[in-house]
Amino acid sequence: MKTTVLPSVVVLDIGYSGYGVLRSLKKYQIPLIGFYGSKILPESYTRLCDRKIYFRNNEELLIKLIEISESLPLKPVLILTTDHHVEFYVQNRQELSKRFLMHMPDSNIVTLLMDKNKFSVYAKENNILIPKSYEVNHKDDIHNLSNELRYPVIVKPYKHTMEWGDAGFDKAYVISNELKLEKFYQKVSGIEAKLIVQEYIEGNDDQVEYCLTYFSETCDCQMAFTGKKIRQWPVGTGSTATTVPVNNDFTKTETIRIFKQLNYRGFGSIEYKYDQRDKRYYLIEPTVGRLNQQEFVATLSGFNIPLSGYCDITGIDIQPTEHMETEVIYIDEVAEVLSTYVHLKRKLLTLSEWFGSLKGKRYYRFANLSDTGVFCGLIIKSIYKLFSFR
Repeated sequence: MKTTVLPSVVVLDIGYSGYGVLRSLKKYQIPLIGFYGSKILPESYTRLCDRKIYFRNNEELLIKLIEISESLPLKPVLILTTDHHVEFYVQNRQELSKRFLMHMPDSNIVTLLMDKNKFSVYAKENNILIPKSYEVNHKDDIHNLSNELRYPVIVKPYKHTMEWGDAGFDKAYVISNELKLEKFYQKVSGIEAKLIVQEYIEGNDDQVEYCLTYFSETCDCQMAFTGKKIRQWPVGTGSTATTVPVNNDFTKTETIRIFKQLNYRGFGSIEYKYDQRDKRYYLIEPTVGRLNQQEFVATLSGFNIPLSGYCDITGIDIQPTEHMETEVIYIDEVAEVLSTYVHLKRKLLTLSEWFGSLKGKRYYRFANLSDTGVFCGLIIKSIYKLFSFR
């Protein structure tokens, strides 16, 4: 290592994939500053951060980011972990880009990849295989699409806003007929009136695969990791409950092709689902400008993407110490329990199949012997939720 003073990494925020960033970088003695927006976030109890900073809203967040950048001896690296904060960065790009080191796609590319309607048009024009998608802005649109839609369909908000999550709505819903879709629209339209209705690709959670990447400022792919989900929560539509590494040349090659065509820079990933009917992979969702929830399984497998990005952004050469591993499994304990229960109840899984699916060296989202406060934070959060519902 050529320097004794390393630029800090500011992780925004430290929940979900943010905690994986901390775990990926801590042993390299990189100063870590974690931002978080919830006082009951289990990861807020972590000991891996040199500093932890709580914020209540975007206005306060911007002020605190400016303050932290001015207090550091070297320009820090900023790593994002949520769509909301990607949009926050784009809105404040001029100010933040002066104060933080970061490789990020141009704002128009961020908008293209996050705007489901725009990306759908782009995909059709550029030979990218996606499920048929339709935009719904009003209840009447559902009836007008009656001859186009083939049920079941998967329904998502046009944008995953904080208001959507705060209202308790899931990432997506599978809906079986027109009447149920109309009722669902009435339920959610007060929070988000614009929805994306997409052809649902039949199949279990383990048919969902992904490619996680980092691209340099010159749009070269520095690292790419492929994996697949074993289970999701909610089942069929949700985020990762359990995941493992897999070697998939198609998802890797296709992801690199798509991002290279866009002159992509920074962290990004694409999720696919394999359709057994036509034996093809369909692009389900791109993730732009940030690290993904299952990022830590890549580090466990020898692909330390946060470190690769840090070295490229700063120009500092730090040799990774992780070894290539194929027999690892990464588990979100809470999501795995809930997903397994539903799988067993729906007879999508037997107990023997469940035990068999957990083979390998297991690592957990919350349980970590070197940082036990996070698991304690999970218990505190569970107790808080239990009493707040009474």
